[in-house]
Amino acid sequence: MKKFILVFLLFPAMLFSISVSDTINSLVEELAAEYSALKSEDPFYSRQTVSIIEIKNASKEASDNFVGEAIEELLKNAITDSLVFKFIDRRALDTAMEEIKLSLTGITDENDSVEIGNIRGLRLLMDGSVTSDDGNFIISLRLIEVETTEVIAAVSR
Repeated sequence: MKKFILVFLLFPAMLFSISVSDTINSLVEELAAEYSALKSEDPFYSRQTVSIIEIKNASKEASDNFVGEAIEELLKNAITDSLVFKFIDRRALDTAMEEIKLSLTGITDENDSVEIGNIRGLRLLMDGSVTSDDGNFIISLRLIEVETTEVIAAVSR
């Protein structure tokens, strides 16, 4: 009986997470399609490096439920799986820099030391917001070119 109740309680949460994950994946695919259409004539076109600035909670309901933070985590996975984008996690930069500094001190095994100068530059930034309307969350994402700060693609759902 306890197993049945647990499954009954977890099933809606699993459906919700699958639905949200599918939505995030389709939003990233839309951004990728818009970006690809803009850059299709570029002879040096390849997977573009992108990092997430922030997904803001633009309503009390989104903020109370930490929806922006959850969307960011799903976006990281969707971007990583994209054939157009390459995800760069700038929030891990401080930790990576500490590890590089440690390896440069000489106290780590030479075979395991990392080389400096290999951190990837960013071409694109992504930001967005989550708001609610009659109990439904609306996710808006923007793709921004680092070089020009121009918003080059935007999607909402």
